[in-house]
Amino acid sequence: MHESELSFLKKNFNRSRSEFEVAVLNEVFSSSLCFFRLKTSIILQIYT
Repeated sequence: MHESELSFLKKNFNRSRSEFEVAVLNEVFSSSLCFFRLKTSIILQIYT
C-alpha cells in the first residue's frame, strides 16, 4: 500500500469518526434537552 493511500484512509477514517461523534453528541444533547424540558414541565404542573 502506498503512503498516500494510507494517509488518505486515515484522514477519511478520522473525519468519519469525528462526524459520528458529533452526531452522537447531538443525539445525546437533544434527548437530554427533551428530558429536561419534560421534567421542568412536570415540576411546573405539580407546583402550580
